[in-house]
Amino acid sequence: MKLGKIDLPDLASTVTVIGIATACLLFARTAYDSNRPLIEEQARRRNLAEIEAVLPLPHDNDLLADRIAVRGSGELDGHDLLIYRGRLRGQAVGLVMGPVYAAGYSGPIELMVGIDAAGRLTGVRIRNHRETPDLGGTAHQEKSGWLLDFAGRSLNNTPASGWSVRSEGGDFDQLSGATITARGIIRAVRHCLDYYASNRDTLYL
Repeated sequence: MKLGKIDLPDLASTVTVIGIATACLLFARTAYDSNRPLIEEQARRRNLAEIEAVLPLPHDNDLLADRIAVRGSGELDGHDLLIYRGRLRGQAVGLVMGPVYAAGYSGPIELMVGIDAAGRLTGVRIRNHRETPDLGGTAHQEKSGWLLDFAGRSLNNTPASGWSVRSEGGDFDQLSGATITARGIIRAVRHCLDYYASNRDTLYL
């Protein structure tokens, strides 16, 4: 049987390419492993900043560690919620729910919702969305101050009829060209308060 002739230069080139590729992969893996603690710490700080932005209350516990996962009910059904609890000297001061999903014009809008121990909203921020900048995107905290109107509201000081935009008889300003987005966010936040009122005694355990 006649064997094919091996082209040594081509073989050497192939081996060289494989060797370089392997070395690059090993280098990338080593670099990632060495930077992993820094990457994880940066992610932790971003998460903590998101939480503290909607729960600007004094606390002495680790918000990221003091959390539970719950199954939403009612309007929040179908999604797992992370609940970050804030405490001061062992006493509950408030919590953050997220991500909470609101119905937007272009798809779900992820919210972070802060509520103090008395059931008052301490902040609402958009975490992620697919709204267009000139329509639903105007609700974003970096585009307008519309979300600031939620702070301080509760089921006690805002009647059921108030949880809608003004054109529908509610207490919230219109968002130009973004009524669907505004309506979805208002509805989701209201249901967070409903959920909190129904489950407060167990959310801090």
